[in-house]
Order: sequence, then C-alpha cells, then structure tokens
Amino acid sequence: MKKRYLIWILLCILLVTGALGRGTEARAAVFPEEAEKELLWFGDSRTILMARTVYRYSPKKGVRPTTILKEHVVARKGATYGWANGGGYKELAKRLKSNPRRIVIFKFGVNDIGRGKDRRKSYLNLLKKIHRNYPEAGLYFMTVNPVRAGSRNPYAKTKERAAYINRKIRKFNTYIRENLPRECGYIDTFSKLKFRYTDGLHYANRTYRDIVFHVIGKKKLAK
Repeated sequence: MKKRYLIWILLCILLVTGALGRGTEARAAVFPEEAEKELLWFGDSRTILMARTVYRYSPKKGVRPTTILKEHVVARKGATYGWANGGGYKELAKRLKSNPRRIVIFKFGVNDIGRGKDRRKSYLNLLKKIHRNYPEAGLYFMTVNPVRAGSRNPYAKTKERAAYINRKIRKFNTYIRENLPRECGYIDTFSKLKFRYTDGLHYANRTYRDIVFHVIGKKKLAK
C-alpha cells in the first residue's frame, strides 16, 4: 500500500508541475517499476495482439475477449465506441474498483474511423467520465496509430483510402490532444515510431514491442 501511495504522490507532482498535461506528450518513463506493474491497457484487437506479443498473453479457449481475466488488458477484437462505453467500461470499472490507482492507457478509435464514424467527442466524453469517476487513476490517451493499404485490411484496400483514413486519424488525435483534461496524459506514438504491418491494420511483433517500450520508456518490462 505504501508503494502505491508513493506512486500516486509522484503522479500528482508531475501533473501539477505540468510534466504530464494537455497538449504535451506524456511518457511512463518517469514511473518507477512498481507503477509500471499497474499498467492497464484499454483497447481493441491491436491491444490484444500487443499483449500476446509483449506479455505473452493468449486468451483461454472458449473465453471471449470481453472476459479476458488478464492483469494488464481490457480489450475486444473490433471494438468501437459502443463497446468501449458499454461492456469495456464496465470491465474497466471492476479493475479500478479493486485498485483505483492503476495507470490506464486508452487505445481506441481506429475501428470507428475505418467505418466512417466520427467519435471524437464521444471518446473525449468517455475519457472525461473515466477521470471523473476514478480520479485516483492515472489516465493516458495513446494516439490512434496509422494504417497501410493492404488486401486484408478491411478499411483500406488502396493507397488512396489509407491516406484518407490516416488524415482522419491525425484529426482525431489532434482533437483529443487539444481537448483532453489537464489531469490526463497524451502519449504520441503516431509520430514517434516506425510502423511495420502484417495486414495493413495490425502490426508486426516488433512494432507492438516498440509501442510498449515507448510508453514505459525503456527496453525491458518490470518483472
């Protein structure tokens, strides 16, 4: 309990001093290893694949992604705002009730954008709801990352379509960054990393590792 209390004090200091504020990139490199162990990734299939790659997680046979009882992940394949604000939020709430000082990395948006839905305001309101209901949690929005044209990409078969979606992604990220509550952090992976793809929508294992290591600010996970 003392370690978690110290972690929360550290977060408060960083937020007050502006180290983790609206419009600036926040990186978990400032966190001690105990804080790193509190990370909770909240997202879609990209999150599931990242977890399988980096944390070596794999859902048990017959267990739906919405009920994966893994320490670091609340995610669902193909998740959009509807699930994020519904079943996803309920599962997230359970985790935060048991440990209200967890660090949440928010990773949604690509499926909505790919389907032509403008959910910027909806996701911003969801972020605000999480912060309002669980003010002790460290909440971070991680940028929606780019897509590439590919025959297996359900949203972008052509380069023109991929370029269009990526423009929408940039606008989405900018809107969230400019309107995110000051107490929340913004993690820019979109412009900081090189992305390697498998199908144009999802990434190669190396990229998933790069994403996690960019967030935690080092090349090795705490044990």
